Amino acid sequence: DGYLAISAHSAQEGIKYLNLNEKSVVNISTACDELFKKIQHDKFEDLSRLNIAKPFVLYTGGADDRKNIVGLIKAFASLPIQLKKQYQLVIAGKIPDGNMEHLHLCAKKSGLGFNEYLFIGYVTNEELVTLYNRCSLFIMPSYKEGFGLPALEAINCGAPVIGSNCSSIPEVIGYKEALFDPYDINDISKKIEKALTDDNFRSDLVSHESKQISK
Repeated sequence: DGYLAISAHSAQEGIKYLNLNEKSVVNISTACDELFKKIQHDKFEDLSRLNIAKPFVLYTGGADDRKNIVGLIKAFASLPIQLKKQYQLVIAGKIPDGNMEHLHLCAKKSGLGFNEYLFIGYVTNEELVTLYNRCSLFIMPSYKEGFGLPALEAINCGAPVIGSNCSSIPEVIGYKEALFDPYDINDISKKIEKALTDDNFRSDLVSHESKQISK
């Protein structure tokens, strides 16, 4: 009788590819768990076991091709040398061994040193909240998302968030200036650089996100 979609993008896909009646499809969107919020520094989970050595850019999620981790690695590797010395790329989430080997090879070919990026594997929800709160920037580089919940979790934790300009991600982030072309390594890299070096831009990101949370 009716269909519930997790985003406007997913609703349109149902209408287009499944020939659903537009009037029968409702975008209910979604929200993240109340666990994901800004927390005081003294309540941070201890992350010493994760070997994070300096300020970091964070990605969390799956490792399938649509997540575009290869593009993220290449974009981070393209940053100015000084930024790569100052920041670390941290990728959280369980990654199959085969994928991990491929990503390490990609990082090596891109010129990233082992101290410039880090795969930390599976993390608990509590650790994830701390990572969102402590990261200098969260990035969602996917080609395709049904919604893009990690971006919303990061926004709720007060992290500056940038992401792809396609599929449902623009709905989640809700700020055109925070978006990049995930198929363009240079565009991703320039947006990361701007978010890490332009204080006014970072302030605009966070200021907008406080409005986005209310949705």
